[in-house]
Amino acid sequence: YNRMESDKKIFYYDGKNYIDQSKGMGNSKCESMILDENNKRLYVGSNHGVFTKKTTDTEWTLLTGLPGTYIKSLDIN
Repeated sequence: YNRMESDKKIFYYDGKNYIDQSKGMGNSKCESMILDENNKRLYVGSNHGVFTKKTTDTEWTLLTGLPGTYIKSLDIN
């Protein structure tokens, strides 16, 4: 989701409520998302690089060792 605010970018729906899942992403603009089903890990491409978290984690982590640039699409190999 293309928002510069630090919250309300990614939501999880639990069947009754939408829960904000943007903690740890700062003011990043989310450009793409993909799920690695084998490892239960989500990846989000943003204007600061790639964020990741397991589906059970509460906070996103920015991957290190990658250029801090816009990531418009992702693919799992």
